[in-house]
Amino acid sequence: MKVKKEGEVFYATSGDVKVPIYEQSVGKSVKNAAQLNETALRSVIKDHKIDVPEAIDPKKLTAIVAGLIQIAWHRQFNKADEALLAKLIDQHNARIAGYVKEPVAKTKKESKPRASHLYNLSKESIAKEKELKLSKQQQLVFDAIKALKSSTAAQITEAVVKSGQLVTRQEPARVVAFYLTTWKGEGIVEVAAA
Repeated sequence: MKVKKEGEVFYATSGDVKVPIYEQSVGKSVKNAAQLNETALRSVIKDHKIDVPEAIDPKKLTAIVAGLIQIAWHRQFNKADEALLAKLIDQHNARIAGYVKEPVAKTKKESKPRASHLYNLSKESIAKEKELKLSKQQQLVFDAIKALKSSTAAQITEAVVKSGQLVTRQEPARVVAFYLTTWKGEGIVEVAAA
């Protein structure tokens, strides 16, 4: 989710959905996810390219959006603590994985390998790079995408690792995958089939 300020109020936004957040309290900000109806929750989740089953409990939808709000809050107001942000991202991804059932393996047909996607920065994000207020880790991934131009997630990860500047306990591929997924939903990156 993106954070925007209107007057004196900050909002976590995604598409047409906006949720008030408070600079002084991440807890109050996250609780605001409960104000959203199921349609709004699904809209935010869809904007972030997260696949969830149709029959999922609405409380789980609220938990996913609350996690997105929490991550957006920390990006906006707690930029210094990248280790905490990385931990929150891990927890959020684990939460989503726990809500989504694994697909049943095909037995009769051979599955085709997934097509690789090529990632590029949108022209708008390049023009407004300074306004994005990226953390060091985000800037590292952003710069790798910018330098490589049209590249796969694996190529971006390789460039980030080669830089020697990525400081995280997570697997580098997981960090890159998170930002690509999030940024795709925010319009920062554009995706094309390889």
